[in-house]
Amino acid sequence: MAVIYFAVVVPVQKLQSLRRPGRGVDEPEAVPEDIALLREIRDALATRPGGTTLL
Repeated sequence: MAVIYFAVVVPVQKLQSLRRPGRGVDEPEAVPEDIALLREIRDALATRPGGTTLL
């Protein structure tokens, strides 16, 4: 009986504790200023007539 407890119940409880919202979830990191600027430039170039991307 103890084997079943440690083989099944304990891992399931551990997974459930990891899935709980608000626990262990960090706030999203702020985007560095240079990356934000590069994204703005990319988006502005993509909206230009004839603007193509290489992706």
